[in-house]
Amino acid sequence: MFGHDLGLFISVMLFCVAGAYIVGIAMDGLMGDDGFGTSTNTVILMTGGFLGYHLPRYLHFHFINDVTLHAVSIVSGAFVTLAVLAIFKGTLNRLGY
Repeated sequence: MFGHDLGLFISVMLFCVAGAYIVGIAMDGLMGDDGFGTSTNTVILMTGGFLGYHLPRYLHFHFINDVTLHAVSIVSGAFVTLAVLAIFKGTLNRLGY
């Protein structure tokens, strides 16, 4: 039914999950107490990448027709999401919550 496209899709998804997990491990070591743990960092990075991909389409930015810009928006969305949540968590920890 899907042919070779399904295999390509699954391969790309597994590559992205593995990459997000490796970056999640690195970010867990970097952020220390302000981090969320390895698996939670991975989920946050993947969710941020999803938002980085779909938010420009939702906001009708038509400048994203290039594969490079897609990759930049995905990586930017992932790290911005992780940074915003880490800042929010750090602020709440320092306020005593």
